[in-house]
Formats: sequence, structure tokens, C-alpha cells
Amino acid sequence: MAHILLLEDTKDMRTAIRDSLELSGHDVITGKDGRDGFAYLESEDPLPDLIITDLKMPEIGGLAFMQQMRQHADWAKISIIATSGVPGDETAALSAGADVFIVKPFKHSELETLIQLLLQ
Repeated sequence: MAHILLLEDTKDMRTAIRDSLELSGHDVITGKDGRDGFAYLESEDPLPDLIITDLKMPEIGGLAFMQQMRQHADWAKISIIATSGVPGDETAALSAGADVFIVKPFKHSELETLIQLLLQ
């Protein structure tokens, strides 16, 4: 399965998503915001296959994280799923660098379908 970096500031949501992804066989690393995401990307090898990021987070939010990440040659190729509780955030997410956008709350099966599509 996939090596996934999950960035979500709400602890309960982060835990629920991580647990469901791990049950599907994915290796999941978590962080609470974009700052944690950059720390992981800068220090870890191998890079994740996929990043799932919330848009609204403290410190460095998902939009800023994606915009900065996409400018780094080694990270630009990593697929990104952006999440938000606001359906209207889709345009901003895609403009910032997300490959796909999903509205929270979502079903695990919806997220898993997106993961499989992006990793083909």
C-alpha cells in the first residue's frame, strides 16, 4: 500500500483518518499543520507517496503548505488530497496545488478511492 503523510490539526479527525488508513494497509505519518509537514519532508527518506492535508490549520495552513511544497523540485511530484469542511474551498485548494479535493466529513471508501486513483 501507500506511505502517506496526513496533516490535520483536529486530533480526533487526525486519529480517525489515520486509523482507517492503517486498517487498509497504508503506512501513515501524521502532523498537525504545514510546519510539521515541512519538518517531515526535510528529514525523512523515503518521501511519502501521497499527502492528505487539511486547509485550515494553525501555523502553516494547507494552502500555504501546498504552494510552497509545489515549488520544491523533489516534492512537487507528490500527490496531494486537500480536505476542508467548506465545499467552496475546492477552487482555492486546486489552485494552490492539490490534485483532488474532498469535503469533510467524508467516508473512508471515498478517500480510499481517491488514493487509489492518484497512485495508479
